[in-house]
Amino acid sequence: MCALELAGKLLCYFIMRIAISHQQGRISPVFDVGARILLVDIQNGRTVRRNERALDQLDSLARARQVSQFGVELLICGAISWPLENALSSMGVQVAACICGPVEAVIKAYVNDKLGDPAFIMPGCLDRQQRLTTKKEGTVNKHNINYDTLVRITKAISTIQDPEEIVLITVEGVTHALNVKGCALFLFSEKSDELKLAGYYGLSDEYVDKGPVSAIHSIASSLQDRQPVAIFDVTDDPRIQYPEAAIREGIASILSSPIIIGDRLLGCLRVYTAEPWEFTLTDVNFVQAVAQLVGMGIEMCRVNQGLRESIDVLEMMQDSTAAQLTVL
Repeated sequence: MCALELAGKLLCYFIMRIAISHQQGRISPVFDVGARILLVDIQNGRTVRRNERALDQLDSLARARQVSQFGVELLICGAISWPLENALSSMGVQVAACICGPVEAVIKAYVNDKLGDPAFIMPGCLDRQQRLTTKKEGTVNKHNINYDTLVRITKAISTIQDPEEIVLITVEGVTHALNVKGCALFLFSEKSDELKLAGYYGLSDEYVDKGPVSAIHSIASSLQDRQPVAIFDVTDDPRIQYPEAAIREGIASILSSPIIIGDRLLGCLRVYTAEPWEFTLTDVNFVQAVAQLVGMGIEMCRVNQGLRESIDVLEMMQDSTAAQLTVL
């Protein structure tokens, strides 16, 4: 499979998943107490999948976590409390609040970029939806950039046998593709339970030399659960091991994606932003795809190195055998 085909296959997984809080065919008036959401997967401007999910959590953090675990990128709902909206944002879920109307009409409006029409907005929320629509329209060009980055990294993996060079191309490519502050790749050490820095881009030497990065204390859930974790505010999140260093570096948000080969944890790929960033499902999917690619590249380098060493040993054995036969 060529690099272009592989990148294309990875890009096809970038599906926008929205969740709609509904009641009797219409948007629920208050999301905090809504009992059900409709998950709608949208790809290339069309609906490809729908699923109903029940919400049984009333606590703001627990409810936000439940929505996030469904893989939701955008929640469309009626009224919502600020604590719950902030909790969703911190977990990478965008919120289009103060929406009203029939569910089917709202889905159609979203697909056609008409969700900002006054007919779908509760009084006083028009400005919020205009900002959301503007942000959504900006994702098309980013997909193109992400596609180019996937192709570049895939080509590097197929032609470069130096793992360090593959890592450097990866972290630089991710930084420019997402237009973020920086990116770093860590390799997991089972002996010390630490994350060893393999390469970085956009970060200062002072920050990367801040101290040993513990796999137990530094966004540990990403490694333990083997799932991406988004940190919206590094200044107020206990999962950050060095919050003071992050603040001095000017880091606002972090996305951490594990690198897994088979059933083995190889390390993680982390993205750092200078502004508070609500990581979307597209962002997460892209970083996951890159993490998988670079993990494959590093593993291929290791296998090739082992193969070369095995060949050298075999050649030495053959030379020794040939010499013995010559003596005989």
